[in-house]
Amino acid sequence: MFGIEIRKKGQLSNIYRDVDEILKKNNIQNKSINRLVIKNGVAHALQHMICVQNYFSVCTINECVKLSQVSPSYERLALYQTQHCVHWNEMLPEFKEQLIAMVLDDFREVITYDEKQEILEKEILINGH
Repeated sequence: MFGIEIRKKGQLSNIYRDVDEILKKNNIQNKSINRLVIKNGVAHALQHMICVQNYFSVCTINECVKLSQVSPSYERLALYQTQHCVHWNEMLPEFKEQLIAMVLDDFREVITYDEKQEILEKEILINGH
């Protein structure tokens, strides 16, 4: 199940049974989120900004920074701020390309997160091999 559909009256408990199943299946506990959810949230937000919105949004960048706790350089953040709400079609093509490349570079570690690789690395640290 992906998403929650509207249920008939008296079936509210079924919604929460499904919610609990999805959270358990994805190892999301105690009202927190895991790194895979963070990866997906950042990737979707950036994809939306780049492909759907007609403009660059420093708000999207700032929210992704907060969520993922990455630390872009001061210079890049200042540059991003100057481009807030500038429409993509108003940018020189090479500048748009550079801007998108810098944003993706800033979030590279988050976007390329591999849960299986992290589990393997933890096992190596714990077991020593």
